[in-house]
Amino acid sequence: MSPITPTAYFLLPSERALPWTELILRHRHFDADLNLSHSNRLSVVFVFALIGSLVASKSIPWLLIVTAALVLGLLVLNMDVYRFFYNKRGFLFTSRVIPWHWLYFLYGGIAFAYGTLSYYLGRLGLVD
Repeated sequence: MSPITPTAYFLLPSERALPWTELILRHRHFDADLNLSHSNRLSVVFVFALIGSLVASKSIPWLLIVTAALVLGLLVLNMDVYRFFYNKRGFLFTSRVIPWHWLYFLYGGIAFAYGTLSYYLGRLGLVD
């Protein structure tokens, strides 16, 4: 058994993320199913923009307005899943789920970027 905790385990490059990215790129087939819904894709973009706006707001304080708008956008985009958690387990549980859900979008975006880079470098013969 791996010494990795179950919570941290999902952060490792999964057996699905990289092959799934390769299949998407090889077949050029970006269907809106499973984790590829338009709202999930937009959530990935929002999470990266949220991090960027939060970091940049240290130098440009008005970007906190953009940060707040991105937070609101993420909440609205994922309202169905948050409503489900709220109905099943209440407010406290849901408020704890949201940061993990956003981390999931961050991880998915990083995995997709890594998979895309690996795919194209492989096609150029630069990596195996």
